Amino acid sequence: MQSDTENVLLFGSGPAAMQLAVLLKQTPSLYLGIANRPSENWLRWQESYIRHGCILSEAAKPALSALSGYVQVNRNYAGPEHIEPVWQTLILAVPADAYLSVLRSLPEQVLISLRRVILLSPSLGSQQIIRYWSESQGLSLDVIGFSTYFAATKCQTDADGSRIPTHVITKAIKKKVYLSSSQINHPAQTIWHRRIETMLDNIGVGYAWLNDSISVEARNITSYVHPALFINDFSLEAITQPPAIPVYLYKLFPEGPITAAVIRRLVDLWRDISVIVSALGGERVNLLQFLNDDNYPVRAESIPREKIDQFTDLSAIEQEYLIYIRYSAILIDPFSTPDETGRYFDFSAVPFPRAQVESGQWMLPRIPAEDIRLLYRLREIARVIHVETPTVSELIHDFETWLQNKPDIAIDPDLLTREARQDLTYLSGHPAETNSVKEPACDE
Repeated sequence: MQSDTENVLLFGSGPAAMQLAVLLKQTPSLYLGIANRPSENWLRWQESYIRHGCILSEAAKPALSALSGYVQVNRNYAGPEHIEPVWQTLILAVPADAYLSVLRSLPEQVLISLRRVILLSPSLGSQQIIRYWSESQGLSLDVIGFSTYFAATKCQTDADGSRIPTHVITKAIKKKVYLSSSQINHPAQTIWHRRIETMLDNIGVGYAWLNDSISVEARNITSYVHPALFINDFSLEAITQPPAIPVYLYKLFPEGPITAAVIRRLVDLWRDISVIVSALGGERVNLLQFLNDDNYPVRAESIPREKIDQFTDLSAIEQEYLIYIRYSAILIDPFSTPDETGRYFDFSAVPFPRAQVESGQWMLPRIPAEDIRLLYRLREIARVIHVETPTVSELIHDFETWLQNKPDIAIDPDLLTREARQDLTYLSGHPAETNSVKEPACDE
């Protein structure tokens, strides 16, 4: 076992977790464990790891070669109850709505051993919720949060088309991510802040530390884009009943879901989230600037720089127009090299994920399942802090209306509401739970 700043437990088995495992293990002294909740997916992961003997990450193009490599983990746990109290750093690479359930599943002595928890892809309020929950348990943790996962990573497939959960390929990286820490000025935490910075430097991802977690979590672009694009009849039907002629996530109707009405809803959702962010003391996002500068840019001929910078001060109709222009301008990669026929790279041809049948019920894929859960969380945050979010409510209403004719879809709206309310017990900083861990975690 290595020094107490080097023992890292990665919780999760998705593509992002696999890519992160490879990057973490580039620190030679780091002692790495991996765990997950018992499930068919976790069993498949364990079988794949035994068969292949390592976690393997490949890059889709030479410019991303720093993300390639392989790793053998030091510990592999079948379930949370088997985890030993030797881990000082816990990285949660699971959906944000599962953070608390994962922490609650850990043995008491494991929680006591922790110094920090890192949230790889939180949603709005996640860091505050985890920090207040840990305090209610008598723990003293540095809670570090990313604004979003820093790459686009998918599982590789076998010759028969089946997923290889331990082998992944990374196709792109973010231009920039944002970070926050609940103990950023604590000298004992700086080693991990530097380790994160070095990792991001090595793979070419820009970063900035912000003073508050809400401002960081407000900079997750999927929070603004995914609900509007995917919570509509066109997209939901494409996910659950794929049409004979393919349609795509980011194309204009009829090739995809993007219409003037969808763009209007996207901009309206940005306004709702901005109201919540401001009420929680965070910094609002210039939507067009964030889309262009931190994600995928367009040419100045499509949208002049001054329009990007002035976006928040423009009229509602001009804001909607500019966002529509932006999505039209990235139907192709505007910076790619055209072929001999003048065709640019078809940037928007991203297929819809497909729902899968498990135990006789349809399970929605991560997109849009996580986006649906986010909407319920946003509605409950708005209720707790007493602000109006009409577009959030409209999106939830539209989803529940669609769901009424889909009895085989394994989603219970009432359960989503209860789970969101339970988590948000901690958002105000006055947690309701009183069953504390007997000993606080030690400082480094």
